[in-house]
Amino acid sequence: MSEPFISAKLIKPLYKKLTQIWETRDKEFDVISDIFGDPRTLAQYYIQPDCQQHNPTDYDEDSICSFVRSGIFKTINYFLERDTVERDGRNQMFVLADAGMGKTSLFLMLKLSQMLSFWPKDYDCLLLKLSENTLERISTQPNKAKTVLLLDALDEDPLARGRIADRLQEILEASTNFRHVLISCRTQFFPDTGLDSFGRPGRVVVGAYTCPMIFLSLFDDSQVHSYLIKRFPDTGFLVFKQADPRREQAEKLLHSMQSLQFRPLLLAHVEDLLESEQTHWNSYTIYEALVKVWLRREIRKMENQDIKSVPNERDLWAACRLVAVYLQSLGKRALPESELAQLIAKLPAVSHLKHLDFGGRSLLNRTSSKDYRFAHYSIQEFFVANAACMETLIPDWQLCPLDSSPFPLPKLTAQIISFIRCFDSSLIPRVFFSFNWQGLKLDQFIFQDKLANGNLGPDMMIIPPIDSQSDYLQMDLLEDEDRRFTQLSLKQKEQFSKPFALSKNKLTYDKIVEISSLLQFKKALTSENSKHQEFLNSPYILARYCVNQLSISTEIDYRLADDAELEYASLIGFIDDYSNEDEANWILENMLILSDPESKLKIRHGTDNMAANLRIKSKRLNMALLKELSSLDRLNAEKLLHENGPFFRVARDL
Repeated sequence: MSEPFISAKLIKPLYKKLTQIWETRDKEFDVISDIFGDPRTLAQYYIQPDCQQHNPTDYDEDSICSFVRSGIFKTINYFLERDTVERDGRNQMFVLADAGMGKTSLFLMLKLSQMLSFWPKDYDCLLLKLSENTLERISTQPNKAKTVLLLDALDEDPLARGRIADRLQEILEASTNFRHVLISCRTQFFPDTGLDSFGRPGRVVVGAYTCPMIFLSLFDDSQVHSYLIKRFPDTGFLVFKQADPRREQAEKLLHSMQSLQFRPLLLAHVEDLLESEQTHWNSYTIYEALVKVWLRREIRKMENQDIKSVPNERDLWAACRLVAVYLQSLGKRALPESELAQLIAKLPAVSHLKHLDFGGRSLLNRTSSKDYRFAHYSIQEFFVANAACMETLIPDWQLCPLDSSPFPLPKLTAQIISFIRCFDSSLIPRVFFSFNWQGLKLDQFIFQDKLANGNLGPDMMIIPPIDSQSDYLQMDLLEDEDRRFTQLSLKQKEQFSKPFALSKNKLTYDKIVEISSLLQFKKALTSENSKHQEFLNSPYILARYCVNQLSISTEIDYRLADDAELEYASLIGFIDDYSNEDEANWILENMLILSDPESKLKIRHGTDNMAANLRIKSKRLNMALLKELSSLDRLNAEKLLHENGPFFRVARDL
């Protein structure tokens, strides 16, 4: 199959041509370099990634398996070659991937291929970073029918935050007349839109548009090896060739990182990681190692220069953190020199940033207009996460206002949460209110509190307040009876005016024993002639005891989730196991309520705050059946419950 727009075979000649014309390049190359980084380094080491129709994060990363993987160039060429008459979304493709997976690099390689005349004649390519003026800019583009439009970083678009569905509609409508459109976005930010009506994978429905959608795959072993050969090539010629010893060192280092090694951004900085003393690797420690190596290298360079006062590593960390918090609060990527001067007045250590060696392996660069910009958005996010983990976020934020006008809180992203979780999951609820989290899908942000014995508590998810759940609750999809219960719950605005935490999964007594080290109690409880028969005879009391142990061990007030909390979480789509078509099974699975003397036979479907494990979206209960069930032999009934539970969810305030 021909590859007229981009091909792996063209990477080497593309880099050669780029280096030849660089000294006489036109301004368009400088504009691209300012926004997307130096294209020469990218072209020199670029490895073609694969793509797939299913989200790779849905599967075990360490096995790196998927249903189908194919080279991204083959898929892009097939997409760009097709003539599309209908303008119903089929000419507008979404490219999704996590941070550092190569979305921007792919778009930049496509643009370079066109700029260096490797594309078919008469075709133009417009590459833009999505921003407030994007739609105005594309409206003025001539010859749209022969132009491929590349729109990068939907997740960084300030007009998409909190209104992603509306923004997608605007972008699709404004770009429909282009020959083809590719839009990149982080997977976590992309909305949970409708599936294709025919159930076909690789398609997504956005309003009246049905668009193709692909995910960038993690690198496999052969792609990692190919990159390392490019980065650390053999030395010498013919029979005198010798392998670069750094390649073997890099392979050993990357192998210790397991699935993290398959991310292109990490590979791009592998030379720096070789200098690190770190041995325990996760997303946080990788970025921490990169920053440490970079800052220490910069300090050594300053020591060899005629600089009066060379900063220490701590001061450079503080300066970078402040710049990152400032930019994240304003939703910006670049810091003008005039604003840097104002930050210097707040924190003199920021002045040291002027002496950094920009370009190359630097994590902070300067554009042609002298603006300061982190080499990758995830670097900026890491510094913000580091500020949260080091408990300097609020002090840094308080230094940011350059005038008396109110200053916004830093914008929270899924990547920032991921960094904090890797450092210490229990910090998430403590720093949550230090961020602007509006517009995020909070069901992704799982945390665990630390127990006194060093173990981690149950997975907890943050449930958003009622005034921010419009993106989750779809009233028109609920049946009439469920809508009635929904309306009752929505009246409880005071109870849900603030976010709270709910356990992601239903818990059991054995799970609490496992994480709380209550083995001695379990042995006493299950022994003959136990003095604790009330626990065996009352699942409700047992569940309350487990929650109490969690509270003591974490020094945080946990509680059994009540009906209203469970119903609310169910209705906004955070939990989906609170409905059952079989009435008898529904009652059997919720016998916990029968053991609570205060709420016996008081099933109100979330209208009362009862500590019970109710299924929410239910049919009308047969009260006669319930009474018959409650008159059964209590020990036999609760023995059945013990064999399968009791199951319960816990909640806590934030």
